[in-house]
Amino acid sequence: STTGSCAGCDLGLAVDATTATSTCVQDLQELDSFSVGYAIKRNGDQTANWFFASSGNVLGTGYHAEGGLNYLTEGTCVWF
Repeated sequence: STTGSCAGCDLGLAVDATTATSTCVQDLQELDSFSVGYAIKRNGDQTANWFFASSGNVLGTGYHAEGGLNYLTEGTCVWF
């Protein structure tokens, strides 16, 4: 996947879902399909900065090690 707007990122991740439910708005919303791209900058100290690939806006920060990634975000959305 491409890193989009993040010139310094070294990894792109595309997420596609066929059915999703989210609390991203005040009421639950159900989506028939959902697609989003993330751009990730993996740093030498094993931290990782996550961005939305299309806009370059920050998603969160986390860690990378041995092929694994995680992040924490200020967002309040819950997907299930």
